[in-house]
Amino acid sequence: MADLPQSNLLKACLDPPAKPAEKIPLRWVLIVPFVLLITSSVGVVGYLSYRSGQEAIDDLSNHLTGAVNAQVKDRLNDFLQTQQQAITTTQTAIVSGNLNPANWQQFRAYLWQQQQLLPQLGYNVYANEQGQEIGYQPIRSQEIRAIAEKLSGKKVSIGSYLFQEIGLSQKGWRYYYRTDSQGQQTEPIIKLPIDTLSLPWYQAIKAAGEQTWSPVYIPRAAPTSLSISAGVPLRDQRDRITGVFSTGLSLSVINTFLANLKFSESGQVFILERSGDLIATSASELPFSVQPGQPPQRLAGIHSGDLTTRTISQHLLQQFGSLKQIHAVQSFDLQSGGQRWFVRVTPYQDRYGLDWLVVVTVPEADFVGPIQTNTYRTIALCALTLGAAIILGVLLARLLDRPIRRLSSASQALADGQWQESLAEDSPIAELASLSQSFNRTMAQLQQAFDRIKTALQESEQKFTKVFRFSPDPMAILTTEGIYLEVNDSFLQFSEYSREELIGQTSQDLEISADLQQNIALFELLHTEGSVKGFEFHYRAKSGRLGVTLISLSFIDLEGQPCILAISKDISDMKQTEEALRQSEVKFSTIFHASPEPCWIATLDEGYCLDVNESFINFVGYDREALLGRTCRELGFWDKLEDLQHFRQTLVEVGKIHGFEVLFHISSSRVRSVLLSATIARIENQDCVIGVLQDITDRKQIEAALRESEERWHLAITGANDGIWDHNLLSHEHFLSPRCLEIVGYQFEEIATFEQWLEQIHPEDHSLLLNTVQQHLEQQTPHYTCEYRIRCKDGYYKWLLARGLAVWNSEGVPVRMIGSITDITERKQAEVKLQTALAEKITLLQEVHHRVKNNLQVICSLLRLQKNRMNDTQLISILEDSNSRILSMALVHQNLYESSNFAQVNLTAYVHDLVRSLIQGYGNERVQTQIQIPPDAMVSLEQAVPCGLILNELITNAFKHGFANPLRRGTISIKLIIAGLDYVLSVSNDGEPLTAGFTLEASRRSLGIQLMLVLAEQLRGKLGVKRQRDATGELTVFSLRFSSASIKTSY
Repeated sequence: MADLPQSNLLKACLDPPAKPAEKIPLRWVLIVPFVLLITSSVGVVGYLSYRSGQEAIDDLSNHLTGAVNAQVKDRLNDFLQTQQQAITTTQTAIVSGNLNPANWQQFRAYLWQQQQLLPQLGYNVYANEQGQEIGYQPIRSQEIRAIAEKLSGKKVSIGSYLFQEIGLSQKGWRYYYRTDSQGQQTEPIIKLPIDTLSLPWYQAIKAAGEQTWSPVYIPRAAPTSLSISAGVPLRDQRDRITGVFSTGLSLSVINTFLANLKFSESGQVFILERSGDLIATSASELPFSVQPGQPPQRLAGIHSGDLTTRTISQHLLQQFGSLKQIHAVQSFDLQSGGQRWFVRVTPYQDRYGLDWLVVVTVPEADFVGPIQTNTYRTIALCALTLGAAIILGVLLARLLDRPIRRLSSASQALADGQWQESLAEDSPIAELASLSQSFNRTMAQLQQAFDRIKTALQESEQKFTKVFRFSPDPMAILTTEGIYLEVNDSFLQFSEYSREELIGQTSQDLEISADLQQNIALFELLHTEGSVKGFEFHYRAKSGRLGVTLISLSFIDLEGQPCILAISKDISDMKQTEEALRQSEVKFSTIFHASPEPCWIATLDEGYCLDVNESFINFVGYDREALLGRTCRELGFWDKLEDLQHFRQTLVEVGKIHGFEVLFHISSSRVRSVLLSATIARIENQDCVIGVLQDITDRKQIEAALRESEERWHLAITGANDGIWDHNLLSHEHFLSPRCLEIVGYQFEEIATFEQWLEQIHPEDHSLLLNTVQQHLEQQTPHYTCEYRIRCKDGYYKWLLARGLAVWNSEGVPVRMIGSITDITERKQAEVKLQTALAEKITLLQEVHHRVKNNLQVICSLLRLQKNRMNDTQLISILEDSNSRILSMALVHQNLYESSNFAQVNLTAYVHDLVRSLIQGYGNERVQTQIQIPPDAMVSLEQAVPCGLILNELITNAFKHGFANPLRRGTISIKLIIAGLDYVLSVSNDGEPLTAGFTLEASRRSLGIQLMLVLAEQLRGKLGVKRQRDATGELTVFSLRFSSASIKTSY
């Protein structure tokens, strides 16, 4: 304060700053009327010239904005309608049946072909309702390439394609692959956690139910640009949505086009949605905003960082109320950034729901050069005329105002404290001479009065200096720019800076302010209100200590310069105390009310309930109003009042209690077992109880059920005939039930480990047991089952059936095996006896069938001998038929003893043997045979003989009647068709056809026909005959239809 003049300091404190009213000089009073006449005449001419130029500008701006708008609209059609054309083409291909969405390979090839044919196409993708997805992402711009390289960490070239896929086994993850020249995936480079069904474009297209546009969105995979998708839901034959086909476009291509659109030096084009959000803009800004730690958000036009975009958006909203009210082209002009802008707004719509506004704006300054030149010429001429008038007026005014100006200068000097000699009183003008005399007398009187005031002012300033210097509150004087001029000692202690470090610096230079925004708010308030009182200011001392002070500011005048007087009061300690108390209360309240356990607060003396948390209300089933102000005795919570007395006595004596178990009555007459814990605390000047209640009813019921289960398990182990074992695969602990030990005859100490158990296993079964256990541990089998032999304590081996199941931990590692063993020694011995008896029976059956077959062949030989001795052709034919019939039965027994299956006959082998035998018997090489019977066709023993006899009759009749002519050649076909359990056996030939009107019933008198009908009935089948034609001629077809599961048991 030593360098601060005391007189000026006192004057700054006592005299408020005043702004003298501006006066009009005499010279201007003389000059202005003369100049106004000239200026008005020139101004009219300039105005008319200006209006003519403005009309030309308006006409030119309309033509320019209209042409630019048409160019933008054409390019938007090129970008956007290509996407919809791809959707329409794909939907047409699916509806016509040329494209099947279920055939992923076909659809994938189609998507690749579509990318090659449509260079303007964005990504194209198909996703179904099962979460599967395939598609292609072309890399056609630097932006998309940069995104792909950032996500993959690998180089990606422009002009390449990425194949994207989400498979059934990859749900929730989208994979991107490089592709070859045929669109086939090669190297996986990107893996992203994406669920297609939750993406906004998929949900929007599915909800629309028809071909449409999705809302504009920011992709999750690359949140660096806006995108829009065109798509259509695909449906099955029941009109159910099975998936969505979509093509997408990054709107950055529109942004790039607008930025490269050169139609004016400063003109701009931007596109808005009806909601007011930006789609694209030619300005150097993104149509979305990114805040640190937050996802990108759409940028509204009224929040744009570009002044022109923001001004036009605000104007549209003010004029129309909503952008949805703009239905036709709108043209207007407005002022922005200090210049006039011409604006043209054109709606852009299509039939798929797209509805945007294209805004073209051009500044007037871009095309007004020639017009401005003419305007400047006019202004120059006006300026010359005005200048000449002013010079003439000044010359005339100086002749009149010189004496008056001398008097005015002397008065001003006197006002500034500069005493000077008296004015000369020799003016020839009487009025001016009288005025000079009066001024001289006044100046002498003022000098005497000023001397008296100066003495009083010095005394007052000394008092102010003492107050400023020794005030316990920090005080400072600053310039209006915030530069420190002087501070007191309290301010030095408060800021921890020296006076040399502070003087000449600002709070921003020294970083005293902890928040620059509060500086702005503080000075705005000062300039608005003229002073500030009690402003809460967060500061930072030189050591880095943070604190809070209440600051008051007011303007003062120091040496003719406006300054600011700042007085502070440090309240940091008070703030810290308040914050600590607030945080403590918040922590307690949060813990109390958020606790999952029921909590309550009650008075210690009377037991009145003061507060409860939500868990307590849910537990007891009462409303909060029914609990507050009442005691637990009134609410009837305690089952026994002596428990309440014991609880209260212990709490008063010890001050706290933990785990006090009682029975609690709650609403609906329910009784619950609870554990009470409580402590005594002082709240609002009275002793209170803060308690926590834990419901252990379910735990006690589980404990009782567990005891019952353990008893049941113990009884099961004791009473079971099977032995129970439990092996810990990690600790190798081994448990064997008493029945296990009883089966093998060992004491537990003798086979206490699994290795000791393995030592007793029969050597031939040792590897089998280990392999079976290993297969189950590797989860190749659902459970472990093995039969093996073990050497018992008495030295004999017993057969055991071991069964078990492994237990795996959360990491898939087996940790335990539990199972049982059963003594199957007697069963194994019985199986050996059974197998021996079965082998004997098989041998006996084979011998029986062999002997039957031999006997039948002996009968056939006897019939042939008898036939050779006879001359009667009829009898010979009868003997030949009998011989073939017996032979067919003999072949059945031959197949049986040559086979290991005595219950069924292989029909294929039997038919081949039968046909071979009949051909040998008839010796007919003119007739070819075709046999079409499945190799695994089997018939039962009961069905084999009737089938064989019927086949014998049909084939024999074909030889005897169809090919009786020795010159006739042909084919006999034998075919079996299996339809479920039904067999259809047919015999056809292209020999001599049957007589007209032939039927089986009409020919029943024939022994062969009658035999076949009887045998067909025995098979519960149906025998039929028909004629048909094929490429070889007319066929006679006999067919036998019967079930392989049914046959009469008696003839």
